[in-house]
Amino acid sequence: MIVVTVLLLLALFAFFRFTPLGLAMRAAAQNPASARLAGIRVDWMLALGWGLAAAIGAVAGVAGRARRLPGAQHDGEHPALRLRRRAGRRHLEPRAAPSPAASSSACWRT
Repeated sequence: MIVVTVLLLLALFAFFRFTPLGLAMRAAAQNPASARLAGIRVDWMLALGWGLAAAIGAVAGVAGRARRLPGAQHDGEHPALRLRRRAGRRHLEPRAAPSPAASSSACWRT
C-alpha cells in the first residue's frame, strides 16, 4: 500500500510539473482570469481536477479495502457491526425512559 502511495505521488508530481495539461491546470487554479486570456479553458481544467480527485479517491478506497483483518469475511460488512451481530440482541433493546420525577433536578431550584 505504501508503494502504491509513493508511485501515485510521483506520478502526480510529474503530471503537474512536466505536462502541458498539468501546467494548464496549475495556471487555471492560481489565476483563472489570466489563464482564460492565455487560451486555457478554465472550466474544463476544474472539471478535470475534480475527475482526478475522484480517481485518487478510488485508488485510496481500493487500497484501503485490500488491507483486511485476518479471517475477516468478504461480505463487505464492517467488523464492528459483525461483532455487534454476534453479541446478540440483548444490548440492542431500547432502554426504558426515566420517570419525570427522576429527571427533575434539585440543582436548578434556588
